[in-house]
Parts: sequence; structure tokens; C-alpha cells
Amino acid sequence: MQLTVIDDQARTVEAEVDGEQILLDPADFAIAAGWEVRPEGFCQGDVCIPYSATQAARVGDKIDLVATMTAFGRPVLFAIDNQVVALGQRSAARYDAVVGGKAAPFSLRDLDGKIHHLADHAGKKKLLIAFASW
Repeated sequence: MQLTVIDDQARTVEAEVDGEQILLDPADFAIAAGWEVRPEGFCQGDVCIPYSATQAARVGDKIDLVATMTAFGRPVLFAIDNQVVALGQRSAARYDAVVGGKAAPFSLRDLDGKIHHLADHAGKKKLLIAFASW
């Protein structure tokens, strides 16, 4: 099945889904996650994480995207029925954002359709309430 993986951008890859596992060929894993599969482990440039650090990452000749990203400290949210997978920020980045007290810039539409930008309310306290009906 084709899945759209959302990280810093959206990428479409071929995947096998088996329960909680999203299995990708190494080439599709590199496209989806940005980590190349090499003999020494998962690599981005000169930085490599050995396979031993990600016990459940390899399933035969496939890479389990959920297990690998979880081992890397990145939460994974997926809606297989919608063929979408979202990769969260690594835990250190989430911690830095919370400690630094800085929210990422974003815009939201209100019930009347007017767009509100977070930056428009700089210096003011804000409370964001979010919910989903599903």
C-alpha cells in the first residue's frame, strides 16, 4: 500500500502494514525517515546508530518504521485507513521547546473562517484548546 509519511515535508512510499508494524524496504525507509540503511546501522551523513540500539527495527529484509522511530525518541502517529503516518519531533527537541517556552509558529482558522496567526498575539498569554470529533 502507498503511505504518505509527514515529517518536515510529505513523502509517499510503498509499505506493508502488519498490525502495529509499518514495514518499508530500506530505500523507502530512507525516503520516509531520512535515515539511510548501511551495514553499520541507520545513518544520516556521518552519524550512525547501530542496529543493536533499535532491537525491533529489522523484520526480515524490511525496516519497521514505528519501532525504529520510537527507538530514536520520535513518536509516530498513523491512520492506516487514511494512508497517513506522521513523525513527531525527537524527544530532545520537544523538551527544548517546552523548557524554552517557545511554540512553533502556526495559523488557525476560527469558526467564522478568519485566520489567526500565533505571532499576532506575541507577548500575550494564550490558551489553545483542541479536540477531534472522531
